[in-house]
Order: sequence, then C-alpha cells, then structure tokens
Amino acid sequence: MLLSASLAIKLFHTTRNIIGKSITWDRGLAAQGSASMNGAYTVSGIFADPPENSSQQFDLLFTHAQYFAHITHDISWFSSSPPTYVLLKEGTDVAQLNKKLENFIRKRFKQGSDPYKWAGTFFLQPYQDTHLYNHYENGKVAGGRVAYVQLFSIIAIGILIIACINFMNLSTARAAKRIKVVGIKKVMGATRPALILQYLGESMLMTLASLLVAAILAAMLLPSFENIAGQHIDLHFTTGAWITIALITLITGLLAGSYPALYLSGFRPVKVLKGGAGQTGGEAFIRKCLVVFQFSLSAILIVTVLVVYAQMQLVQNKNLGYNKEHVIRMTNEGGIAHSQEAFLSDVRALPGMVLFSTRRPLP
Repeated sequence: MLLSASLAIKLFHTTRNIIGKSITWDRGLAAQGSASMNGAYTVSGIFADPPENSSQQFDLLFTHAQYFAHITHDISWFSSSPPTYVLLKEGTDVAQLNKKLENFIRKRFKQGSDPYKWAGTFFLQPYQDTHLYNHYENGKVAGGRVAYVQLFSIIAIGILIIACINFMNLSTARAAKRIKVVGIKKVMGATRPALILQYLGESMLMTLASLLVAAILAAMLLPSFENIAGQHIDLHFTTGAWITIALITLITGLLAGSYPALYLSGFRPVKVLKGGAGQTGGEAFIRKCLVVFQFSLSAILIVTVLVVYAQMQLVQNKNLGYNKEHVIRMTNEGGIAHSQEAFLSDVRALPGMVLFSTRRPLP
C-alpha cells in the first residue's frame, strides 16, 4: 500500500526509512457487499497529502488488483462502484467518443439478462467539472453545486447594480456644484467627448480604489469567514480569474460613470454661465426610476435573506421527536466489531450513561 505523509507520521512518527515495513489493515465487519481489504500490507511508497480544496481526500492507496481480490459481490454493468477515471490521448474528440459509448452497455449484457429497460448510458465528463456538476438524471449532467455558485453570482451582481445606481444618483445630485466648471471648460474649447472621457476616468479611478479596499477587507476577514464556514479557503488566482476581475472592474466603472458623464457633459455653456441650467423633467424621471429600481432590488435581497434565515432557524430548532443532545454514534468496526459484548459491558459501566443501542449487520 501507499501512505500519505500525514498518516505515515501518525503511524511511524516519520516519513523516512519506512519503505518495506508492514501494516495490518483491519476495518472489522465490512459493510454488506463491500471490499473489506483486511490483511497485512507492505508500505511501498509515500505520497504528499492531497490539497485541502481537493474533492478527493485519502490517506491510503491500494492497487486495483487488491480491490478485486477482496471484493465480496459480483460487479455488473449496473454497478456504480468503483468510479472509473480515464486518461485520453491528446487531441481526442470527447463528443465523438461519447457517441461511441451510447450503446456500450447494451452490447455487453449477458445473453438472457434483463436490461431493466436501461435508459442511461456511459459518458465522459472532464474531471475538473465533477465538483460543481455532480448531479445526474437519465444519464446526463443535470446541475449540482454549480447552482450555489450561480445563486451567489446573481446576488453579487444585484449588489453591484445597487452600488452603481448609488454612484449615479450621488454624482447627478452633486452636479450643481460642477455645472459652472463644465461651462468654463466648454468655453475654453473642451469638447463633449473629452468631458465624457474625463468623467468616465473619474468613475474608473473610483472603481479601482474600491477594488483595492475590497481586496484588503477580503484578506483581513478571510480567517473569520473560515471559522464561520468551517472550511479552509485558498485564494488561488489564475489567469482567467484576473481577466474576470478586470472585466468586472471595467464594466462596473463604465456602467456607474456612463449616466453622470452624459448628464454633466450635456450642459450648454450659455445656460450654465447664466445660471439657467436646471434639472429637466426627463432627468428627474430617470433619477426617480433609478431610485425605485434600487430600493426594489434592495427589498428583494432583504426579503430573500429573511426567508433563508427563517428556514435555517426552522432546520436548527425543529422538534425531531427526541433530544439530539448528548447522543454519540460510532461505527461498529475495528476492535469493537471483534469484541462487541465486551465493549457493551464497558459502556454500561460508564458513569452518566443512560441508554445505549446497537445495530448488527444484516445476515
């Protein structure tokens, strides 16, 4: 067998000079129809621990032949264990290969076997997609954890839109203090495109400053968020992630600064210098629409949060019909499986033990 570095340290307190040493693997009474893999093994190698963000977490590796040597049930084409991983040759067309796998199962039914009106089929899925797209229906991918990513993305977009509308309203509200500046610049020869670029530049600068503040806050609050979530989060930025951040920053800056830039650059110098550049009915209507949309979106987000909070409170406080506190459950394996009566006798003698129960494996 192969051991992970952390397991090797637990067993031998080191990762050096343990190749060739023996280990006895004993799972006790294995689950019905599974491979127990019980027996003595020789350590043939040490591997680095899988990253914490990996979907596959393991400390031991056996060979494929060992698995089939210990398996206690017949594997058929209906079996979903063990999972199969395939390394394709470079340049392989996955779509064409999946077409060849469509009738793969039907061709390999034994003569006279019942196909159970098999509706599914084999297909290949990129390994990098298995974490987010892990739900399948009728032999096809039908979503999975990606739904949470999409949900939080929608919420983030909604918050960005609210922030952009806030910026628009504040910029246009402060326009009265900048009207004369616009008039003087136009008198001095400034064109409307130049003024638009100036105000868009100010908006982009504000967006970049916000991005910097957000990055600092995220780094500072990440440890606290990890404690709340109970997960270690590794902020690993790929080229695609940097491009996405740059696009979001650019789009946010342009969206937030577009209306103020067009609004401020549209004043006529004569009216501005004479003090006659007031707010028109159309401009007031646009601002009212933005405010209504902003508060409507805010109300939707607030109601959604309250509903989710109420659901979580229900899940946590629902009466299950028994007191779930001070209840301990352990798996009937290892030494317990071989000396169950002695273990139960010791459990009876423990102070504070009220009730106990066991579930024996099916014959």
